Amino acid sequence: MKLLKLPTILSAILITLLIGYSRAPVQEDHSMLLEASDSFVAIEKKSGRQNFCGIERYKTQTHKLCGAELYKNAASQYCGAKTYKARAHPSCPGSTPVDYYENSSHSSGCGDAGHLSSCRSGYKAGHKSEKGRCNVITPRGEGFEKDYIRKRTRTCTKPAHSATCRKAEFGIETYKTCRHAKHGVEKYKTCRKPEFGPELFKSCSYYLTAAEIKQFISERKRVLEFMGETLVNSQGNFYAHSNDMSATACTIKKIDDDVVFDSIAAELKLVYVAKFGEEYSGDKCLVDAIPVDINAASCETDDQSRACKSLRSYKGAKKWMDVTLKDTNNLLNDIVAKKDSSIKGLLTELKTQIDHLMK
Repeated sequence: MKLLKLPTILSAILITLLIGYSRAPVQEDHSMLLEASDSFVAIEKKSGRQNFCGIERYKTQTHKLCGAELYKNAASQYCGAKTYKARAHPSCPGSTPVDYYENSSHSSGCGDAGHLSSCRSGYKAGHKSEKGRCNVITPRGEGFEKDYIRKRTRTCTKPAHSATCRKAEFGIETYKTCRHAKHGVEKYKTCRKPEFGPELFKSCSYYLTAAEIKQFISERKRVLEFMGETLVNSQGNFYAHSNDMSATACTIKKIDDDVVFDSIAAELKLVYVAKFGEEYSGDKCLVDAIPVDINAASCETDDQSRACKSLRSYKGAKKWMDVTLKDTNNLLNDIVAKKDSSIKGLLTELKTQIDHLMK
């Protein structure tokens, strides 16, 4: 912004009115921050159990992932045989084989063989005989042939007896009862698994949680532009009211082409004209000139000069910006930003803005 060539006193009055009008609303909103900035300190680390610290232990559940604790009870082939089928078989204890014996009688002469005794009880009798012929002489001297029973045989047979018993080879009749995996699970074990979710997080040191970081960013961004503008505006005013033309020109030159500082550059140009009686020119920024060290400068508490007021505003804004930048860097290097890319992105964006405002 360029002023028409007015008398110096009139220009100064106009400039003062313009500056006072343009900055007053913002300063009224955030002046308390500048006043309290001396006590503004960096965030310190704290310790506690948080999800980003890692998991100390998982929840317990009774679940199939834990394996079976108890299988169902049932009678099945997997339990082994309880009873085998019953059959009458010669191999069964108490079985008897076939028993057989014979009684025989033989004839004497041409007479029949004698009769035989009966078979013992339980035996079945059988009979067989052998016949023969012999010559018989009658008392009168006559001879003839005669049939006779030369041998009698009685067979006695006791049939075989197969006792009844149960044997594996007869097949299974019933199975034992047992608990087996093939019956299905009746009850699962209880265990801790990642699938059940965390029960207790580890404890670690950190600056802020993700939610607190977002709140931090939101709060800082609300006043960041004001603090950045105050920093540059106060610096330029301090140099101007300290009668350092070169330092004032260098402050303006640094921000003159930056759209972020359009209004501040315009205000400082008005201050420049008011203090030095000529329009601002970048050529007035002397590289070799040694400016007043604003960071080392100090004022008495009751000094209400424009230079001291500007110095106090500068130092308040500088302290706020320095602490905010330190906090932002600490948070960027802390555990939450390392594990959460979205938080890291938000902090990186904030740092970029701070670096730009503090250039």
